[in-house]
Amino acid sequence: MKITDVNKPVPASYWELPKGRYWAIHTITALLLVVMCWSMLSGILTSRPENIAATNGTLVLPSDTLPVALRGEWHFAWHQLLSWEEFPESSPTTIPVPSRWNRLGDDSYPGPGYGTYSLQLTLPNERNDLGLKIKSIYRAASVWVNGEPIKQLGKVGTSEESETPRDETILVPLPAAKTFNILIQVSSFHHIDGGMAKAPIIDTWENLMYEERIRVAGTTVLSISFLTLGIFVLFLTISSRMDTVSLLLGSTFLFGGLRVLGVEKLFFYIDPEFSVEWLFKAEYIGMFLSASSYLMFLQRLFPNDIKSLPITGQFYLGVIGSVLTLLTPPLFYVHFRDPWIWLNMSTICYLIFCMIRIVILRRDHAIQVAALTVMFALAAVNETLFYARLTETRLSNWGYVFVAVSSVFFLGARIRTLITAAMLRRAELQQAVDTSTHELKLRLDQLEEARSEAQSASYRKSELMAIMSHEVRTPLGGLIGALKLLQGNNLSLKQEKLRASAEAASQSLLDIVNDALDFSSLDAKEKALKSEPFELGRWLGAIESLMTISARDKGLPLIVQPPQFEQVRGEMWLQGDQQRLRQALINLIHNAIKFTEQGSITVSCRYQRGQLHLAVTDTGPGIPEEKKVSIFQSFVQGKQSNNANDTSRTRGVGLGLAITHEIVSRMGGRVSLNSQLHHGSCFTLDVPLEKVTPDTAKSNQTSSADYRRITRSDYKVLVVDDDPTNTLYLSEIIERAGFTCIAAHSGQEALDQTEAQSINILILDYHLPDTNGAALHQQILQYYADQACHHNLYAILLSGNIDNGFLPDKELNQFDNTLQKPARPSTLCQLLDSAERQFLLARGISINLSALQETTELLGQSGMQRVVQAATGSVAESFRMMYSALEEQDQKTLAASAHRLRSAALTIHASQTSQQAKFIEEANDSFIRDLQMLEMFWEKELAEVRQLITRQQEQTTSA
Repeated sequence: MKITDVNKPVPASYWELPKGRYWAIHTITALLLVVMCWSMLSGILTSRPENIAATNGTLVLPSDTLPVALRGEWHFAWHQLLSWEEFPESSPTTIPVPSRWNRLGDDSYPGPGYGTYSLQLTLPNERNDLGLKIKSIYRAASVWVNGEPIKQLGKVGTSEESETPRDETILVPLPAAKTFNILIQVSSFHHIDGGMAKAPIIDTWENLMYEERIRVAGTTVLSISFLTLGIFVLFLTISSRMDTVSLLLGSTFLFGGLRVLGVEKLFFYIDPEFSVEWLFKAEYIGMFLSASSYLMFLQRLFPNDIKSLPITGQFYLGVIGSVLTLLTPPLFYVHFRDPWIWLNMSTICYLIFCMIRIVILRRDHAIQVAALTVMFALAAVNETLFYARLTETRLSNWGYVFVAVSSVFFLGARIRTLITAAMLRRAELQQAVDTSTHELKLRLDQLEEARSEAQSASYRKSELMAIMSHEVRTPLGGLIGALKLLQGNNLSLKQEKLRASAEAASQSLLDIVNDALDFSSLDAKEKALKSEPFELGRWLGAIESLMTISARDKGLPLIVQPPQFEQVRGEMWLQGDQQRLRQALINLIHNAIKFTEQGSITVSCRYQRGQLHLAVTDTGPGIPEEKKVSIFQSFVQGKQSNNANDTSRTRGVGLGLAITHEIVSRMGGRVSLNSQLHHGSCFTLDVPLEKVTPDTAKSNQTSSADYRRITRSDYKVLVVDDDPTNTLYLSEIIERAGFTCIAAHSGQEALDQTEAQSINILILDYHLPDTNGAALHQQILQYYADQACHHNLYAILLSGNIDNGFLPDKELNQFDNTLQKPARPSTLCQLLDSAERQFLLARGISINLSALQETTELLGQSGMQRVVQAATGSVAESFRMMYSALEEQDQKTLAASAHRLRSAALTIHASQTSQQAKFIEEANDSFIRDLQMLEMFWEKELAEVRQLITRQQEQTTSA
């Protein structure tokens, strides 16, 4: 589709045109001017009606032909307001009607003033159906007929103060009579014109009212159409961001409608008391700006064919005239009317010349715009002649209607052109966007490749760190062990000092390796935070138990103050990642122990307004001011001593605080420091944690007192097998073990039993008539999830194909344990014991002393000692594999080793160790501190088990 440009440059200047075109333009212009002049002359010759004119204030009509224009010589008294009887009988003064006082060529009749008109009208016959119509009286009038007042237009006065101006058509019925003595008192102090600019008309009252209704309806439609078109075009221009051409056309419509409202005085039909002064202003503002806007519209449409200077100059003159109209009284701004009309005429002549040239040069929309310009010019010429009293036929309104309608069609064509051009620009922009998108995609691919390479390099760096740490830890562990064995072997004082120094240096190197491993894990991947309820007091107590040993070895008291709660008594349950938070706090305590030589270390805890505040205060040497800003950055050491030989205060690589800061930041909290040199330091953790109610936190936990009331008969075991014989066999073993057994032979029957009562242990056959064991397990889990309850469930898969690898690993992994058919009673009892221990662990119970005592009585002291020895060996081997897996970042081996350690710990009922091992098994990644805490729990519970066995031996010996 061809896109036209209305502003394309002229192919040749006007003066460079061929002579044929040059003379054609002048000829057509001259012919058009001749036509306009002929129209003016024909209007002058034909506009006057052939009625008989009045002479010496008397008009006698020879016939009843109507309408009649009462023009001619009227009696007139200047600066007198007379009645009919007061007119002089001999030689009265006469004045022509229609006429304006200031245009009579007589200085005795200036514009402002007042006077009285009188005329005696005689009809051939008496009539009772006549009416009188008077238009364009300046500026107030009082009409009398046969000595009776019939109409008041404003208030006639003898001065500007006493006059009330009014400008509207006088339309009144006449009384029945043959002779009419018409007297009109007129005053004009608010306008330069005065008198009757149009002759009064006599016609039947019915015809006059009909013509008036037609006039009001037509001018109302015209003004409303102009205003509506103007508002619509302006809105279209603003909303669619069109150019100033459309804006100027809309302004033309808007000001044209304003002029019609002012000229026709339509507001008087709505509000008779409406201010006539504002109607004057509307008329003149519309006159100044409607023509100016239209001329500017044409110039902007053809900027290369119509010179900007004359058009722009007239536009700004119109703006100035409008401003003066608003700010000055009517008697001032009406002086601009006649000069403005003749300025319009001269500009229109120049515009016609330009339009002819535009048509000859075949500009876009030239024919449409030329037709609009011709109609606009004719309307303007007619209005000029009308105001000059050269014609009484006013065609300007109809010309404006034609201009408005034609402009709408032109606007539609222009909008279509703009839309087409916009579509082409849109296509070009879309192509540019597609090109840019392709280039951006290539750039993103390059960035993604670079990012992958950077991630690969970071992973290789972390892998190298893990390998190096493993290679360093292995001989370092042996070195520390050998140095501990040397202690107490009758060493001399100097040898013992050297051994202690070597052990301290080795321990420092081990801390560096541990921090490097933790930082490598943090740098390798984002750690997912877990959200689980924990009791603040017990959580803090576990940390105290772990760190007290390290503080005691250095001779420092570790003071852990009781937690302070806000409006809470007793236990305080919080929701959050307790393991990560524990590691952050342990790092701070570890640093405090490392850098404090004497004094004490205090840990305080406070929960207030949804924030957990943890503070670790030491009496160490403090941190210099210049170190406070960078102390939480990686590889920044908090060197607190100027003594170069004092290595105890500078050992480390500066990763502990960086790890703490990273963990707390991921939890949405912050770490702050308050320290003075030589006066200790205080590190504060502020972490947002949600407080939960004890009932919610303990929904799946019971106290140790509750445990003593729970027996095996309270646990319900659901056995699902389609073989009745096998179901009976398993039920008998379960019942003898002390559990409550419920049997089902299909998946649907198992679901019914689940809905009927709470099940604790599931033993599901894989092959069932209506489903399989794995699918049934998922259905039961979904049932408890739909019930919105957290239900501990221990699931055992029963099948004859477990050992041969027939079942997929995905289905096997969703069960807690498996049982090979045929089920051995001892194996089944062991699985039931594991399930019971898991339930006890979920209820927060540490070592089950009663269960441990029963096991000891069952196995005997020697048998229990062998179990403990085997568990100790298995745990030691699991620890070795876990440390190796952590160094190599082998999460799968780490989880498997943690599961093995957990099983070994459960054989001697070490629930805290089992719980920590379970956390490591289920976590996405773990830190070296997690394993150290696991070791602490194991050593503590192993010591308790051995103490119990020792007490039982002593009791047996004494007995």
